[in-house]
Amino acid sequence: MVVVAGLIVVGVGVAGVVKGVRKSFGEEIDTSSMSPVSREGVARLGQVGYSPKGWPWVWSGVWSAMRR
Repeated sequence: MVVVAGLIVVGVGVAGVVKGVRKSFGEEIDTSSMSPVSREGVARLGQVGYSPKGWPWVWSGVWSAMRR
């Protein structure tokens, strides 16, 4: 059961990393009133935020899944 929970946590972490890399978080933000420079800044900040945020979830899930 712990292994399954660990793998679920790994999945959440991978989803966060993928969201940052693919910039899919942009669909959740209304950037229509922003300048092109601001849009690019928001995209970079999102990548800087989402991608690293996913890695602790991945490592926590791996650690949990390895522990029995």
